[in-house]
Amino acid sequence: MTSPGGLYAIILALRILSVLANGSLVMQMESEYNAIRVEDNILYFTHPKGKASVFLGLTSPGNTYPIQWKEGMNCTDSKGACLRIDQDEHCYRITWTTQFLSELKDCLTLDGHWYGGGEQISQPWPIEKVPRTETAYVTADMLQNRELWYGGVSEAYWISSQGIALKVAEETPLFLSLPDKDGDGKADLLCLRAARELPYQPSPHLPLTLSYSLCSGDNVKEIEIDDNWETCYGDLTFNPGKFQDPKRLIEELRDKGFRVTLWIHPFVNEECQSFAEGDKQGYFIKDEMGITQITSWWQGSRAGLIDFSNPEAVSWWTQKLLDLQESTGVDSFKFDAGETSWMPKSYVLRNTDQCFWPNVYSKKFVGGLTKFGRMIETRVGRGTQEYPVFVRMLDKDSVWSEENGLRTLVPSLLHFGVMGYPFVLPDMIGGNSYDQQPSEELFLRWAQANALMPAMQFSILPWRYGVEMTERCKTVTSLHKQFSPLIISLAEEAVLKGTPIARPTWWLCPEEDICLTADQQFLLGNEILVTPIVHEGSNILRVVIPPGNWKRVDTGYYYQGPQVYSLENITQDSIIYFTKEIEKEL
Repeated sequence: MTSPGGLYAIILALRILSVLANGSLVMQMESEYNAIRVEDNILYFTHPKGKASVFLGLTSPGNTYPIQWKEGMNCTDSKGACLRIDQDEHCYRITWTTQFLSELKDCLTLDGHWYGGGEQISQPWPIEKVPRTETAYVTADMLQNRELWYGGVSEAYWISSQGIALKVAEETPLFLSLPDKDGDGKADLLCLRAARELPYQPSPHLPLTLSYSLCSGDNVKEIEIDDNWETCYGDLTFNPGKFQDPKRLIEELRDKGFRVTLWIHPFVNEECQSFAEGDKQGYFIKDEMGITQITSWWQGSRAGLIDFSNPEAVSWWTQKLLDLQESTGVDSFKFDAGETSWMPKSYVLRNTDQCFWPNVYSKKFVGGLTKFGRMIETRVGRGTQEYPVFVRMLDKDSVWSEENGLRTLVPSLLHFGVMGYPFVLPDMIGGNSYDQQPSEELFLRWAQANALMPAMQFSILPWRYGVEMTERCKTVTSLHKQFSPLIISLAEEAVLKGTPIARPTWWLCPEEDICLTADQQFLLGNEILVTPIVHEGSNILRVVIPPGNWKRVDTGYYYQGPQVYSLENITQDSIIYFTKEIEKEL
């Protein structure tokens, strides 16, 4: 079988079972952990606890590549694409390469439930709940394109309830989609397409590559001065008209027990004094001709973007921050942006392999911030799990719904955790109030939901709503303080073992469907179950109790799991959480 692109070669260290007369290939690899079989353009991956299928080569006429095998053929010999499969204990690495085709595409069937990938506006848990159209899989400010873009905390890594993991290599210029093929409103496939298209800039002299790994395991488990403080955005100096004596202000805040951080971003507006200096020294992102490229952002229509791939630019920018820190006494910084979507269309990233562009910018951005200590926060993460920083959820809307509202808070928390970012900052209690102020009920429920998360952040002040709300929020913050020793202990565990601080319910019941789909509750460690109220006016709460005997703290009632319960007579003051009873040895 042939196509206009010619024959497609497959290079494999495999045991070939048979090559059929029509040229199709049957092959199989086995290990003590799992097996892989390719037949009729479908790759079957199986292990004792689950399975996955991958439709191979979906970009040629007729939707599939004709898979053929010729011993000794290499990629430069073929006018089509080469496929290589390598085995490494629990994993198989599947790699397509081509010198001639403009794209490569495989699609994985979403058997069971899947988690991970990118930060989303709706943040479905599990991800198959919401189909997605194709988009470049890069870190982006998803508020600028809610329907299409993923957020700043996005890893090319997914895990399933059937104990299967999918990891796409960073050098793949990946376009991702989750189509709904049968029209039931849920995604059926996770499609990976590699292409020589913007925003990627793969070298035309190197082969196009689509590379990913399939792995198996037993189960799915294995205060702030904010914007508008600068004289000019990017100069990193206090505006004397608003802050006449910033050092004294910071000292007064410290005397009251506060630690002070400043809002920082990687942009320098063109009208700022620092722009001329940075431009002269070559510290902003440039194109191939060495010309500074202008970008735009929410506080400037023309700005330079610090080139974090240039060590000299990073040193210049960070030294300005260190000087500011020394002169004012500010404790640390809140770093905003850093996503690749803020980069100019034409760019060059220095000292980095071109095949890792543009996502390596986000990695370099976070890496450049760590010299400011452990109290910093950022809103991007791409292969930066090793850095001890708070990672903030992108701005939430002051609404109840699954469209970036309160009901995305817990799913976002869980997503960050399973992607390897345990130090989660859930952003502002009540949302960002861009279009409207949160109602009293929404603000209170948001604070209660946030109470046992790793950190709390008030920007909308409780006393705006009166004395009663202030007292209720004091109760919430007292609860957070009560559990702070446990949170700190879990943070230490996260450093040592890589386990999330806030864990999905399936952490304790990875084979129970009710646990695998529980998206509005979380475990704080393994012995605290937190079940916030996230629906307006609700006096009934549905909870999934994991295995064991669990005590509802506010009533003292016990519940046995795994089972679903409906709790009634919920009041505005209800903060519902459970403690697991430890079974005593006889």
